[in-house]
Amino acid sequence: MNILDRFSLEGKVALVTGASYGIGFAIATAYASPGIETWAKKGLVNVLQYDLRDYGFFKWMKLGREMDRYGVLSAPHNYGGFYGNYAQLHFSASIEKFAFAEWDQAQAEGVDTSAYRIENGKVLVAPEAGFSLKVNDSVFDGLCEAKGWKITG
Repeated sequence: MNILDRFSLEGKVALVTGASYGIGFAIATAYASPGIETWAKKGLVNVLQYDLRDYGFFKWMKLGREMDRYGVLSAPHNYGGFYGNYAQLHFSASIEKFAFAEWDQAQAEGVDTSAYRIENGKVLVAPEAGFSLKVNDSVFDGLCEAKGWKITG
C-alpha cells in the first residue's frame, strides 16, 4: 500500500473543523478543492464558491473562466474582509457565468467607497483603477504618523 493511500478519503465523508485558517484550512482545501472542481465539471455542482482571499484573486479568475466552459456558475466569496467586498465584484466583467456577490457594506476610515451604489438589487461598480476606492491622503498620513508607519520606496 502506498503511504498516500492511508490518507485517501475516497468513498468517505470528511468533516474538517477549524477550516477558516491555518492547518484546518490547508487540510480542507487539499481534500475538498480537487473533488469539488471535478464534481462541477461532471455537472454535479451548479455553483462553485471559494473564499476570494484564501484562494487568490488571479487563481479565482482562472477557475471561473474554466467553470464557464462547463456551464457552472461562479460566486467568489468574501469572508468579512474590507478588500474582498470590492474585489469580488470585478469578477463579473471577466467570468461569463458569474452568479452573485455577497455584499456587506464595509467602510474604513479615510476610504471613499461612494463609487459603489446599489440599484435595483445590483451593486453598480465604477471602472476606475484601484477598485474605484479613493484614499483620503490627509487621513492616511495622519494614521501613518499616529501608528508610526513608515513609507519607503
